[in-house]
Amino acid sequence: MNLGIRRRLANWGLALAAILLWPTSVAPAQSRWPVPPETVAIDLSARGKQVRVVFDGDGLAYEATADFLLIGSTKVVLDITLPEPGRLDVRSPLPESQCEVRNVSVTANKGRAEIVSLVPSMSRTQLRQLAEQRVDEIIAQVEQPFHEGAKGISAPQLAAFLRERGVTLPKENDPMQQHNALIAAYARVKAAPAVLEELRKQCAALADAHPAWVRAETRAGWKEAERTALTTTLRKLVQMQLMADYLTRHGIPYQDSENLIEETAPLVDAVARITSGAIGTNAVQWREVRARLGQAGIESVRRAVSVQLSIRLIPPVDVQDANSQWYLGQRVACRARDVSVIRVEGTLDPASNDAADWWILERYDAGEVNFRPARGNGFQIDRLFQTPQGTLLRVRATGSAAANYWFELRPANQRGRLQVTIHESPNDDRSEFPY
Repeated sequence: MNLGIRRRLANWGLALAAILLWPTSVAPAQSRWPVPPETVAIDLSARGKQVRVVFDGDGLAYEATADFLLIGSTKVVLDITLPEPGRLDVRSPLPESQCEVRNVSVTANKGRAEIVSLVPSMSRTQLRQLAEQRVDEIIAQVEQPFHEGAKGISAPQLAAFLRERGVTLPKENDPMQQHNALIAAYARVKAAPAVLEELRKQCAALADAHPAWVRAETRAGWKEAERTALTTTLRKLVQMQLMADYLTRHGIPYQDSENLIEETAPLVDAVARITSGAIGTNAVQWREVRARLGQAGIESVRRAVSVQLSIRLIPPVDVQDANSQWYLGQRVACRARDVSVIRVEGTLDPASNDAADWWILERYDAGEVNFRPARGNGFQIDRLFQTPQGTLLRVRATGSAAANYWFELRPANQRGRLQVTIHESPNDDRSEFPY
């Protein structure tokens, strides 16, 4: 055998060994689902690829994105550093994402937003407990008017009413606690017919919505069923509804049947193990989850918990200020024959609807023209914006008082002797037709 063949066989042997040694329990992408921190920092004032300055028909905007998986908790808070005041817009463009943006706010140079899960991670046990809680709330809501009405009845009268109906009286050492216990017992007895009616109504509504969940003979028995049996039935149906909704929101298919709880419980638990963040990189657990949900199911869950956010800050614009938008900026030529310096002078007066000035620098080239901005109180000259629409410059007020500003444009090779001064055209917001 020649040397080349032996080398190829050796390489094939190493490749085969690598395949055999590769963990088959879970694909690498599945074993790395990072749990996000409670607070995600976004810096819109940063320079670089993370933040984009946009100039469009709506004006200037700072944009950034954030991507993470909303697992391990029900909420992530965005802590956003802002380059200047403005309106903060946070949106989630993913239609499959089971989250929503809440409580967007701006304070000074900080923005805040909450990204909240619409489907918190829950196991079969937690969904059963939630079903019990919801049915208890339905019963409590029916009993509430009777409870309120009983507060005006004395303890002896309540006790007499309960004795007449064969109800064992509660026994509390404290008189106030005893009175409250008698009120609760009275409300339970008085509300009993209304509670039965509401329980039957709720059961019927779920059975109508899901005919495969309840047999006809089972439903017929509800007419004579007592409170305990109806309560148990409604808890089961509500649990079935919660489990079905839970799987649907995560894109997991299931089969409707009266045994839905038993049949879907393993699927629910598998989803919960992923979305709780507890599974981590455990290969054994990932293998179990993959066996239960399949590759398509795991990908559906990932889409459901994926968060992609568009974060945008739009600085304020005074509609009465004709020069407060970039596309309304005054134009100044950066290069002219025999000119040694072009000095631009302007004024800002926020009290007169003049809080920002935009300038469009024609034929500006940093290699041929030196830009020299003034520094002072009451105004700020931003860095130059290089855009497809040209080189843009903004001067904005930093206080409420009027302020004068200037900036200069000088040829890099110091040619020419002329000095040119350009004065800003005043913003007259009080002009009336005819001008």
